[in-house]
This record gives sequence, structure tokens and C-alpha cells, in this order.
Amino acid sequence: FGKMTIYSFYIFMRDSTCVFSREWKRSRIVSPDEAIGEQKNMFGLLFAMKNFCKKMASSPAPGSIVGGGLTPTGSAVSSLQNAGSCGILQYYVAGNYALHYFESATGVRFVLLTSKNFGNYNVLQYLREIYDNIYVELAIMNPLYKIGDTIRSEAFISKLDTYVKSLPIF
Repeated sequence: FGKMTIYSFYIFMRDSTCVFSREWKRSRIVSPDEAIGEQKNMFGLLFAMKNFCKKMASSPAPGSIVGGGLTPTGSAVSSLQNAGSCGILQYYVAGNYALHYFESATGVRFVLLTSKNFGNYNVLQYLREIYDNIYVELAIMNPLYKIGDTIRSEAFISKLDTYVKSLPIF
């Protein structure tokens, strides 16, 4: 498989607003306009994949594996589990990257882009830990932060960087 690489991280609100993004090991620099375009495209992809997963998960028994494997072209893999009545997108692999996804109960979406060779690492658990131990503690519980605004807290950025760089997949 080779060593895994973490490229970037994003937080999206329900209304598609990207309130935070961070890059670590990106192969090329993008302009601010390109970054905004990428964020819009990523949210559109997440929206479409989530709807697709819901449709695919509408009939199997709760708790059963619904998807996972190669697309007809052999270029993408996704993990989808049925959680009651709606499917949950956990990751999507295409080309030379993997998109890992966690959505909170309030609809806040956390996305981590990595190399596609994440093997047996539970990247979803890493996203949950970012949500529980960084986002909730340093954004939501911060009386100066208004939900939906861009997260600019140095404490948030520092704790996120420290956490991500400490992961065995960094």
C-alpha cells in the first residue's frame, strides 16, 4: 500500500458554506478563486453522493452492508452502511485520492482528503474525534464564535494541526 498522506480538511455547514479549510501536503498551490470553486464542487459531490447513498440504502435490512467495491469503470470505491432508513457515506476513492466523510447530527460535514491507500486505518474515527474534541470544544463552545461564520480561532487551528500531525497516517 505505501505510506498514507493527508492532503486537506474541510468543514461545511448544512447550507453548503465552507467554514474551515486546511491543507497540509498538497502537490500544487491554488488561488483563492480556485479554492472556492473546489469547495463548491466538493459540497456538490457530497450532496449527490449522500442522495445516491440514501436511495441505495432504502431497501436492505438495518445494519447490513449496502455498497463498497468498484464502480463499473473500476475507478472508484465507496463505503456505505445502512443506518435505519438512510445510508451513510463514509469514504469515496477516485484516482489518486480518498475523500473521508463524517456528518454530525446537526448536519455539519467534516471532510478529510487523503491518499487512497488508507488501508485498515479508521479515518472516520479520526473525523469523529476532530468533531468531539476540537470543533465542539473550540468552536461551538467558544462564546465569540457565531455558528456559520468562518472559523479563525488560533487555538482551533493549533489543536487541529497538532492532532492531525500526531496521527499514524500523517
